[in-house]
Amino acid sequence: HLAARSGVEIPERSVSPRAKRQLSEQAALMEVNRLAADYFRQTIRQQPAGQAAMDYLTRRGVTPATIEKFELGYAPKGWDHLLGHITRKKVSPALLEKAGLAIPRRDGAGFYDRFRDRIIFPIHDENARVVGFGGRVLDRSTPKYLNSPETLVYTKRRVLYGLNHAKDSCRTSGSVFIVEGYLDLIALHQHGVTNAVATLGTALTPEQIRLLRRYAGRMVLVYDSDEAGIRSARRCIDLFWKEHVDFRRGDVFCEERADTHILVLPEGNDPDSFLMAHGVDAFRRLAQSAPGVITFVMEQAV
Repeated sequence: HLAARSGVEIPERSVSPRAKRQLSEQAALMEVNRLAADYFRQTIRQQPAGQAAMDYLTRRGVTPATIEKFELGYAPKGWDHLLGHITRKKVSPALLEKAGLAIPRRDGAGFYDRFRDRIIFPIHDENARVVGFGGRVLDRSTPKYLNSPETLVYTKRRVLYGLNHAKDSCRTSGSVFIVEGYLDLIALHQHGVTNAVATLGTALTPEQIRLLRRYAGRMVLVYDSDEAGIRSARRCIDLFWKEHVDFRRGDVFCEERADTHILVLPEGNDPDSFLMAHGVDAFRRLAQSAPGVITFVMEQAV
């Protein structure tokens, strides 16, 4: 990646035919994801069908600049809009299925689009390559969020939403905020808290912690004050404790770098609503006083 960016040619290593096929398929999936992301972005901006998605984002306080920064898009209603658009570019439906963008019909007669009538959040890896997608409904239908399945280029436990935008700020500040939702993450960035990432509908994983440690030593996990938020915080404490034990065995982490804090927002708030109601200065004050793991455990016990 660095060589390509800098114009340096690296001699190719000899690889097995199987490895060559895998590399070729990974490159093809990345290209399909890029084409899909471009299509979703065009739809939200240029087609009347995307206006409802734009209106929803505007009501949620998302600005046009933020929509552009995070490359948000819209998957229109219907069964095969994306499928038709990409196959006209000589891409096979089978490759769309491997990318998690198309689903085989039950009768075996072709495929249909996975994402339909949803706001689309492209998921990038730390090198800004599109590896997957998240889709949110505009109404109260379920599931509220639909995410790409795991593919050859997308493994949920190894990816963090927004890290491509956050990593430089994480390095500069030495800290990172970890939230759970796409819109919570976007709200933080929009309010200037750019050292923030989000998990992808799963609990924080050891792989994600190791990835973040490349960029920041202080981690602040931000949770809602409801029961689900507290449960998530406790799960993460178990995870961080396990990593501490691994350190004691001489394995993964350096003890002084495991500087982890738990920020539980006031009752009834998530990061998005708290920032809208109280502003970024109030959020930073809360974050500054966020308890460490042991203090948080004791407060919960009390």
